[in-house]
Amino acid sequence: MKRSFTCLLDIKDDGSIWMNQDYFKYATGLRMINEKKWKELFGFETRPVESNIEQHHCDLAYTIQQLHDEIVIKMAVTAKKMTGAKYLCLAGGSALNSVSNGKLLKGEFLRIFGFSRQPAMLEGRSSSALLHTINIMAPSVLLPIMIMIQCKGPT
Repeated sequence: MKRSFTCLLDIKDDGSIWMNQDYFKYATGLRMINEKKWKELFGFETRPVESNIEQHHCDLAYTIQQLHDEIVIKMAVTAKKMTGAKYLCLAGGSALNSVSNGKLLKGEFLRIFGFSRQPAMLEGRSSSALLHTINIMAPSVLLPIMIMIQCKGPT
């Protein structure tokens, strides 16, 4: 299934990504994905709320988690190379991903600090609050910072 994502996503060595917007609608519509294109690509429709979770749904979720881990780790390695920091600070929805965080802890970072946001909170405010908090608490220890922000489309 991971091969299916090559037309959706291009992951660079530094962790930056390019997403093929033909498969997404979050920037221009009221849905996250172009459901017709996703069905053509993966061979099944999106799962209706409260319906049974089938194996292909699990396979898709597993593949997305693997890709997320790859991106986060590449970004963290890039941040480490650029800064030499021993600590990593994450903010946004990705800061809650315990699978990725566990893999990061097995790497070169001594500790990971994660700051989540409230669902209704704007991302800019969350990041600003994070920067302010770190500046007050431990500017010399935690800066420079890597901030990962999960982008959301219209809800």
